[in-house]
Amino acid sequence: MATDRERGDAEARRGGWELQRREREVEPDEGYQAYPGVNLLEERDRQRQQLGRELREMDRRIEQSEGYGLYVRMNLLEKSYFIFDTNYLNLRHVLDEFEQPMVFLKLWEERTRDRFDLFIDDVIRLFHNYLAGATTLLDHIDTLRDGLYGDEGFSNEYQARWEEQIGEPSLPRFMEDLLVYMLHQGLPFALAELNFGRIGGGVEVNSAIRLDVSKLKEWEHWSEKGREYLDTLEGKARLDDVAREYAAIVSGFYQWFVLRQSEMHRDALGELEKLEEERRGQLQEMRRLEDFLEAAERTASGMRQERESLSNELDDERERREQERERAEKLEADLQRERNKGFWRRLFGR
Repeated sequence: MATDRERGDAEARRGGWELQRREREVEPDEGYQAYPGVNLLEERDRQRQQLGRELREMDRRIEQSEGYGLYVRMNLLEKSYFIFDTNYLNLRHVLDEFEQPMVFLKLWEERTRDRFDLFIDDVIRLFHNYLAGATTLLDHIDTLRDGLYGDEGFSNEYQARWEEQIGEPSLPRFMEDLLVYMLHQGLPFALAELNFGRIGGGVEVNSAIRLDVSKLKEWEHWSEKGREYLDTLEGKARLDDVAREYAAIVSGFYQWFVLRQSEMHRDALGELEKLEEERRGQLQEMRRLEDFLEAAERTASGMRQERESLSNELDDERERREQERERAEKLEADLQRERNKGFWRRLFGR
């Protein structure tokens, strides 16, 4: 019994020494500590504020640069081109669809006449939007030229190109007049023309939306160039051919203007690109900072959890040792009482 008690006491002492050693290794929780003397939250906020100030200063430099002013103007012009181009593609889609045999034969059926009228109304709507979008785009280019250059030398180059592609050809003026015609007279279609012709043993079916040229000629308000182009058309002009030719003219002028801006403002746009690159570097630095601080916070949080876990283990171990000590003292007391009894009392339980 005495030997077992001594062995238990020695074990308890060793356990106590181990717990004391582990307790000394546990640092007190003093908040987020990435490294001695620096609070992680304060350091994070300081660096964020510094990077935020640098980004705001960079944004100010970018917005005040010549290249950025040009970028904003050209971006708005690009939206005007998008409207024009989308309207044209929508019109092309409907016109191409009508030329599919299964489509127009279905529309020509007597019982679907209302559907055919709706289809024609949709063609008129899309053609109007297409013409309006082209006019808006050309006006936008002209306004941008005035805002950028005023009376500078480029104005002469611009005017020469305008006359060559927009002013001198008769088609652009015809389309301008046609838009006005639509607003006052509607759009005269030669309805939808179907031509059937035999090819070998089969039947050729040809259909297209066409303009009624003779009806258009009755209008008295054509400009000189508008009527000049009208006179080049035969009795029933295919709408898709006219729209396609005009779209090529408008798109060509837009593309020339955009290309010339990139050439004339190469230095300003290059400076803008450098500023944007520097700003991207600042954003990357901010993301690296956030990643580092996030990792540091996770590490600090893990350390706190580990300290809490060790502290809880220490408390549990202390409680267990205290219970063992109390049990050992109780056993020692019981043993001492047994020793104090005589032989006969222990034998007979008295």
